[in-house]
Amino acid sequence: MRHTASAATFFSVVHSERPGTRSSREFDHTGDLGIDVEGESIAAVFEEAALGMFGLLTDLSTVSNRNEYHVSINGADVVELLLNWLSELNFMHLTERVLFCTFNVRILDDGRLEGSVGGESIDPMRHKISTEIKAVTYHEMAVEKRNDRWHARIIFDI
Repeated sequence: MRHTASAATFFSVVHSERPGTRSSREFDHTGDLGIDVEGESIAAVFEEAALGMFGLLTDLSTVSNRNEYHVSINGADVVELLLNWLSELNFMHLTERVLFCTFNVRILDDGRLEGSVGGESIDPMRHKISTEIKAVTYHEMAVEKRNDRWHARIIFDI
C-alpha cells in the first residue's frame, strides 16, 4: 500500500540526532495532524515516529533526558506494532505527565518491540505543550520499504 502526500501541506522537517539517517515531515490532515517518516531501518522509522510525535507536542530542545523508561509491546503486524508503540508512549505522556526526547527500539522477530525512552516530567515553567494527542489512528497508517528505505505515515487525532 502506498500513500502520497500530494494533498497534504508540509510545514516543517525535523531531523534526529543522526542527520541523514532519519527524517520526518509533519502535515495537516482534515482536523487531525500527521507525520511521514523514513529511515534506513524499521527500528529507525519507529524511533523517528516517536520523535516526530513528541515534536508535535512540544519544543523538544526544552526536554532533557533525565529518566529512562522501558517499553515492551506486541503487535500482530508491523502497522499494529507501530500503532501500539506510539499509543503506549502517548498513554505514558498523558498519565505520568512526562515528555520523551530519546528513543531506542529493537524489533524482535516474534512481533515484539523492546524499547527504552528518555525524558523527564513536564515542567510547566520550561515545557509549553502546543497540542495534545487524543489518539494514534489506523486511518491511512502505512509502513513500507521503498528503494532500500523504510517509510511510515501516521495520523493523530488531536
